[in-house]
Amino acid sequence: SGKTQGRLMLKTFIIDTGWIQYLEREELTTLKKRIEERNPAMSSFYDYYLKSQKEGNTETCKVLNIQIYRHYIYHWLMQHEHISQKPRLIVRWLEQVNEGLPLQVYAFITDTDLAPFEWQQSQIIEHIVESMAWFNLQLFQNTSGYDASNSNITMVEEKANYKKGQTL
Repeated sequence: SGKTQGRLMLKTFIIDTGWIQYLEREELTTLKKRIEERNPAMSSFYDYYLKSQKEGNTETCKVLNIQIYRHYIYHWLMQHEHISQKPRLIVRWLEQVNEGLPLQVYAFITDTDLAPFEWQQSQIIEHIVESMAWFNLQLFQNTSGYDASNSNITMVEEKANYKKGQTL
């Protein structure tokens, strides 16, 4: 039974490596609340994931945001009602490129007709992009004239804080 149970969705998202960081305990607590608010069915993911890391000791558990994000997307897709588990679901990192670290999603959407397939694929992509901010991650984007004209680069003695506040 090697039959495909859906239509292939193969998408790659390039994560800006400047945003890769360890998440602090407070950030992990905020992340858990956000996940529970947005998708109560995913609340067990957080506890399960951290228990598998450092025997659940969240006091000393250092978790990279890209690591927990990849696991989150995989488990979210596993629970998605329009994603088939046959033949496979893969969420993986590809080889680093100049632009960043590519995250590839290889999944089969059960809605095979064009319009429903595109609708589900778009909703999945939107969630993947939206949830990046929860993990303090950002997609890579080439700089534009707007970016250059609105640069906040100044010469100061204080150490820069590259973590941006989240408004989601």
